[in-house]
Amino acid sequence: METLTPANCRKITGYDFNSILRLTGVYGAHSHFDFKKAKRFVPLYSPSYIVIEITTDLIELAVTINYKEKIIVNDVVNAFKTGQDLGLKMAENQVEEAMDKGFEEIHLFAQGGKDYPGYNGHITWAKVGFTMGKTALAKYKKLLKGLAQVYSKDLFSLYPDLLMLLSTSEGQKIWADHGFAWGGYFKLNKRSKNYKIMSKYLMLKFG
Repeated sequence: METLTPANCRKITGYDFNSILRLTGVYGAHSHFDFKKAKRFVPLYSPSYIVIEITTDLIELAVTINYKEKIIVNDVVNAFKTGQDLGLKMAENQVEEAMDKGFEEIHLFAQGGKDYPGYNGHITWAKVGFTMGKTALAKYKKLLKGLAQVYSKDLFSLYPDLLMLLSTSEGQKIWADHGFAWGGYFKLNKRSKNYKIMSKYLMLKFG
């Protein structure tokens, strides 16, 4: 891969350099982001996609932007400081920027559970509006079906998706004990279930 720069960005991608940076969500954490002052900043490109890696004192990002297929993949999204809702602010910023530029989906891997101790993305990203992909949903269904005898009820019928599970104290306990990391997506249009969940969550958080 080659280095993406402000000079070659528009010719390669059709977008100016600042627009590409906005697609990472970094401006949700840094309203006046200056890539020259970042602890780590690696912008690379290939004929169909871009990889941007950013590390600052507040956040760490690694984002793949497929500007041909209009899909963004959040490979790494970490906030170093808690209590500031940085992850949520970055997600909101990224979604709005991506929708404005005609992108169709954002994909990510929600870390957490026993395989990723210390991370809570397997909870947070569902609340923000991301939906499990087919593989993760099949694993989720298998998990709840397997716990049916323990709880003496059909848990999957009660909680057919993770957000519904997390909306109850019983479900929160189940996910705390048995939850796992999962791959998911966010469909970028205002009619999507994902966008409606995010909008509702933002209203609850910030009014």
